[in-house]
Parts: sequence; structure tokens; C-alpha cells
Amino acid sequence: MAIGSGLISGRTHFTNDFTVYHNGKGYGGLAVAIEGPSRSDVKYADNHDGSVKVLYTPTVPGEYKITVKYDGLNVRGSPYTVRVRGEDSSIGHTSMVSTPLGGYPHSARHAHPSVANVRVSGRGLYSGISNVQNEITVDVREAGSGRLHYAIEGPGNVESKNHGLFDGYYRIYYKPDRSGEYKITMRYNDIELLGSPFKVRVV
Repeated sequence: MAIGSGLISGRTHFTNDFTVYHNGKGYGGLAVAIEGPSRSDVKYADNHDGSVKVLYTPTVPGEYKITVKYDGLNVRGSPYTVRVRGEDSSIGHTSMVSTPLGGYPHSARHAHPSVANVRVSGRGLYSGISNVQNEITVDVREAGSGRLHYAIEGPGNVESKNHGLFDGYYRIYYKPDRSGEYKITMRYNDIELLGSPFKVRVV
């Protein structure tokens, strides 16, 4: 699995990054290819926790395609389309997690995933506190199996992680380091959720 802000957006002349989890197998089988308007040298940093940080620095803005393979096979979600902006962009930092939400046992009436059945709740959807862990709950039990993608954009850097409470029920945590207006975009199976993007005031 690959997660990180560098899989959804990036900036020129800036070290963008994302993390690949290899479940203790080492990263000898990891291969990352980046195609786009400029050459982007790829570097790896072992996190020593079963994951590897991948870093890249594009020099020209535009759309890039990032392919992540392990042992010759694409990881879930690969290839990724990443929009890289110039240094003068005001969009701020983006944090993203791409998580395969697996096979909650649903009945035949839920055999076809429906984004309308995804339930999102929590104070973190509307307000937050800087340098404090804010949380959002996502319930996809009535939506069928699929994958959740979320992005957080705003004036500061954002640390984020997610935790599966049980099948089909997830909690997202995020900690911005600066106050201001943030935008949280959520997609399920590449379809934007109702109400997304959510505008959050962080104080």
C-alpha cells in the first residue's frame, strides 16, 4: 500500500514524498517511475518500521504519472495522477491517504457500491484545532467494498493517519500545524462523497 501527500499533489523545486508499506519484506522489490513535464529523481529512505519513504523533486509544473510497483506488480491505486504546481501556488499543503477498504460482508442489495451510502461524521469535518489531533469517522458498511481517498488542503502542514475500528468502519486523524481555512475532499471508489469538499476552520 502507498500513502502520502506526494501521490495527490506536489510543488516544483520542493521535495515531495509518500510512503510505501512492504510488510517487512524489504524494499528490494520496490520500483517507482515518474513521468511528466520534467525529470524527477527518485530517492528512498528506509523508515525501519516496515515502510519506505519515497522522495521526488520535479522542476516543471504540470500533470505527472507516478507508477509504484512491488515485485513487478502495481500496488493498489497505481498509477497515480499527480498535479504539480509552481512555487508561487497558494494552494498550501495537501495530505492524502489511499486505503483499500476491504470486503465487508454485505448482502446482495449492497452488491454494487454506492457512494450515497457512505456516512461521514465528526467534529473534524467542520472545525479543528492546530497542533491537536482532530478526528473524522467514516462508515462504509452500507456502501459495498471499495477504496477511500481523502485529501486535506490548507495553509499549513498536515499530519494524518487512519485507523480501522472494524470492517467498514474507519477513523481518520489529522493534525494541522497552522490555523486557517482547510478543505477536506473525500472520494469513495473515485466518486466524491456528498457534501465534499468539507470546509474546516482551524483555530
